[in-house]
Amino acid sequence: MKRKLNYLENLVKRLKKDIKSYKHHKSILGMFTVFCLFVIVIMPLYNVYSEEKTSYLQPAPRKVLGNESYGFVVKEGPYGNSTSPVKIAYIIGQHPREHFAHKAAVENVKEQSSNFKYCYYLYYINVTSYSDDFDIGRMNGQILSNNYVVPDITKENFDLAVDVHGTDGEYSTRVFLFTPIEKGISLDVALELTNIVDGTPYYQAPISSSPEFTTIPLINNGIPAIVYESFTAQPYNYIKKQDKKFILGVDKLNFKPNPCY
Repeated sequence: MKRKLNYLENLVKRLKKDIKSYKHHKSILGMFTVFCLFVIVIMPLYNVYSEEKTSYLQPAPRKVLGNESYGFVVKEGPYGNSTSPVKIAYIIGQHPREHFAHKAAVENVKEQSSNFKYCYYLYYINVTSYSDDFDIGRMNGQILSNNYVVPDITKENFDLAVDVHGTDGEYSTRVFLFTPIEKGISLDVALELTNIVDGTPYYQAPISSSPEFTTIPLINNGIPAIVYESFTAQPYNYIKKQDKKFILGVDKLNFKPNPCY
């Protein structure tokens, strides 16, 4: 670094000497000084700030698990502690109209990655056909999940799968979690989380279509699984704050590697 600065200093001296030979050298020297200030001071500060601000967004390995005419599935990770024997999957995008809940969960996982003690993977379900249609879009996402997400999570021996959803207030409880098969590790995890995460009670939604395609098959395959519903009919910063509590709460669970494996 010292050698580089000495070289730069000598270069500036030579340039100043050359500039003084011109008629309007004072104006030129002024502009030259401003340029040097920008290169030497402002740009390094900008680079440091940019790297600090976006460091959590550095891309993790991604793998396309499946591709259909109506959508595709991508697996991304690891995040958190990649050496942890405990692996947790977040399933994102099964119901495409609930995208604010999905976005908040993804951002929180990435932003908190350096603080996690467990290892995390994101499973993105990207519905490209009829994503705005309530019934067709949901079904497309559910089929993609059943065909590609469930087999991969089962094969990779995850210790927990969290299916992330969002509700606009159609249920009597706005923020909640549950497991569709109320027994074993899945129920233990769900109940423990209700004690860890303030304002997130256990509530079995009366109408829920995704468990049949995702969490129920996972549990039947020996993978503990829960459904998390966040309240999305509010400003995004509140959704993200709400999801942050849940994401951090999952990392506080007292896990042991899944004994089924």
